[in-house]
Amino acid sequence: MTKSPKIQLLSFPGCPNTTATRAILQEALKNLKMDSLDIEEINIEDPATPEKFHNWPSPSILVNGQDVEGTPIKEAAACRIYPGGRTPRLEKIETALAAALL
Repeated sequence: MTKSPKIQLLSFPGCPNTTATRAILQEALKNLKMDSLDIEEINIEDPATPEKFHNWPSPSILVNGQDVEGTPIKEAAACRIYPGGRTPRLEKIETALAAALL
């Protein structure tokens, strides 16, 4: 039996790119027939959030603790710009999810 990957969407309240990023993540999960998996949404500004998440740019998607774009953590939380736009690429998310199943 394959263990389900841990999927986390990191963002701060009001981030203008979170909704679109969430939609792309959900599309990737649907495409891979993984849409029954839970997405843990983490507010990177919440004082109750573990410190290790506070400096990630918003929005970021982690699969088993690894950024789907392979980008290392930044030194300060900020709005995130991805190669080609303001959201991660569907293909990158699908690749990270599929790799997590191996």
